This record gives sequence, C-alpha cells and structure tokens, in this order.
Amino acid sequence: MIRQVLSAAIALCATSDANAATVRFKQYTNPSSEEFRTFNKLYLDGVKEGLIDFNMSLKWDSRPPFFCLPSKLAQTVEQAEDIMVRK
Repeated sequence: MIRQVLSAAIALCATSDANAATVRFKQYTNPSSEEFRTFNKLYLDGVKEGLIDFNMSLKWDSRPPFFCLPSKLAQTVEQAEDIMVRK
C-alpha cells in the first residue's frame, strides 16, 4: 500500500509543473493590487515559518541557533514584516 502511494506521488511530481514565485522587496512594499498584498503576507508567513523550523532543527542537532525568539511570544506576520522593513 505504501509503495503504491509513494509511486503515485512520484509520478504526480514528475508530470506536474512547478511554479515558484519570487517576491522582491519593492514588490512587497508596493503591491499592484490588494490581491498581491494578501499574497505577499502569505509568502512572508511561509518564509517566517520556514526560518523558525530551520532554527529549531539547528537546536535539535545541538548546533547554535540562527536567531533567538522569545520563548513565550508567537511571532506574527505583522512583526516579521516590521522587522523586514526596518532592517
């Protein structure tokens, strides 16, 4: 069963087109429409979550973290956006 599911997933990946998107800082700060503003926030949220996951994997491997987050504070997209724009 697992082999069939894995084979189907590989076949699907091999036949589908991958469409990656890149958001540049100028595009992020000056979106051409409200839809792009929403997309940009979703994109930043994905980047933020990926960096947090990467940071956690470093800690689990007993390596120094890439950055420090407060332990009792959830990082929001708005906070990440503020940090990105200021730096």
